[in-house]
Amino acid sequence: MCLAQEGWTPARAESWLRQAGTALEYGGLYAAVVEFKMPASTEISGLKALPEAAAPSPVVAAMVEMDAHLEHLKAAQKSGWSAPLNHSDITPAQAAVLLWEQLRELGRHADTANRPVAYREKLTASEEEADRLRMMLNGSLGADLRPVDAAFGELLQSCSTCHRAFRN
Repeated sequence: MCLAQEGWTPARAESWLRQAGTALEYGGLYAAVVEFKMPASTEISGLKALPEAAAPSPVVAAMVEMDAHLEHLKAAQKSGWSAPLNHSDITPAQAAVLLWEQLRELGRHADTANRPVAYREKLTASEEEADRLRMMLNGSLGADLRPVDAAFGELLQSCSTCHRAFRN
């Protein structure tokens, strides 16, 4: 909008994205800013008014919820896999279960069936990593938390691999 309505340059828009804290992993968003071309007046005149709000797709809604569980798990990891103070309403094990269940449900969603095989494989890999973390957090944690940290790292890597291929 700022490029089209405010006359911003792509460099200024990209700088604003960075200042706003937009992660560099959103390569498509940064590319859209750099590659922006002002639409012709005939294209603009044919546009309808944008709605005040648009409901996200079920996949996007699920991803937002999963991201909240991942953030909870990141905070739990920093707390030595105990419930962090800002999330005392849910244990790390419960957050891992919710994340695992959401990945499983996403795998059953009709939208997923229409996606490429590679997407479904990556989703399954993330579900398996979440299941492994879930089982570890549901067991008794010993003094050595490195295996739990490693399992969580594998889960994060699995999600990142899928995002690079299919979100960004």
